[in-house]
Amino acid sequence: MCYHTYSLSCSTGSLRIFRIPGEAMAFAGRGMLMFLIMNLAAASLSGETPAVPPHSLPGSTWTVLEDFESVQNWKLARPRFSDQSARLGRDGPMSGPYAGSKGFASLLFRGNSATPAILEPPAPIKLGDYSQRLSLYVYGWNQPVRMTLLLRDRNGKLARSAPQSLQFEGWKRLEIELPDELQRRPEGPFQEFYIELMGLELRPVYDETIPVRASVDDLRLLSAPALKLPAPFSQ
Repeated sequence: MCYHTYSLSCSTGSLRIFRIPGEAMAFAGRGMLMFLIMNLAAASLSGETPAVPPHSLPGSTWTVLEDFESVQNWKLARPRFSDQSARLGRDGPMSGPYAGSKGFASLLFRGNSATPAILEPPAPIKLGDYSQRLSLYVYGWNQPVRMTLLLRDRNGKLARSAPQSLQFEGWKRLEIELPDELQRRPEGPFQEFYIELMGLELRPVYDETIPVRASVDDLRLLSAPALKLPAPFSQ
């Protein structure tokens, strides 16, 4: 009797199937084998979802807001009196932050502490339900630069997150807490909870003008369903 040995491998582990009789490899069996191969391949070609912090609200989950496969409608806003030679595109690191990353946004500008750059989406990104934090991959070039989220609540109030240092090299996932003082709760019972992300500000720490480089990918939101919110979040 003829036997076949099969081995499937991916970045997360290995699955080995031994001694399958050749005549027993019916159509259904081959279909199941292909199903396993495709799922193992998919597991190795996707970004890793961040863990939900233990202190998060009940029912909290991560959702993808932007994968940066296209940056055509994003823009890099600069102060009028600053160097306007900023560039936003797809060039930058040789590869993305994880296997299978299809694209990321790379930016380059000259600035100092008074002349930041703001990476702005085509329209404000709605952060629905009770939003708690944002996560994104950032490629740093070990520069004295800080990244800050620019936010707006449902009443039009503007706010900034705590700044995050980009003084590191390579890809790193940052998780940024969203300010609690932003009004997420609607006034009426049939309206939705939300705040808005207006942009990502990159600001050099010092007064000296430097060329700033960075890349971003895989923007995600951690939020909790409004119906499961405990008091006082639901009141």
